[in-house]
Amino acid sequence: MKHREILSRRIGPSVTTDELRGRHGKLAVRTTAVFILLAGIVTYPASAEDEIKSGNWEYSVTAPGITQLRPGMQPSPEIRLGPEGLTVIRTRCITAANPFPPTQAGEPCKMDKSHVNGGTLSWSVTCTTPKIMVHQEWIVHYHGETMDGQVTSEAPLPTTRQLKARRS
Repeated sequence: MKHREILSRRIGPSVTTDELRGRHGKLAVRTTAVFILLAGIVTYPASAEDEIKSGNWEYSVTAPGITQLRPGMQPSPEIRLGPEGLTVIRTRCITAANPFPPTQAGEPCKMDKSHVNGGTLSWSVTCTTPKIMVHQEWIVHYHGETMDGQVTSEAPLPTTRQLKARRS
């Protein structure tokens, strides 16, 4: 059977090749337009959701299992003991130029590296004293008015702590 006979049986004898090309072209244009429209709708909320918003943020990190303060430490609005462990709360003004939550700063600590990808931030901090060196890896995800993440310390014992924040 010839190619034209097969084509004629499938789409009917009254459709010409030029008409078929025209239909295919219109379908391709419509498909492309729908894809662009959907891509814009799908990506816009995700980028708005993960945007790092400037302003005051209240951060908290909890160390589970700690039921007593070290000698010399006093409870304060920033340090709380509860059934979930010791929680440290800090407030910081976040801007696009400095979106990182509060971490130990200055001597003997130094930020080794940092990376920002949309609403996800990762960085590492190393603190060195004559007695000990502590290395921490941080990763956080901003979600509009909230943020969550974790910090992993390598010394003196490997630990992972959860970090939460809300825009105040």
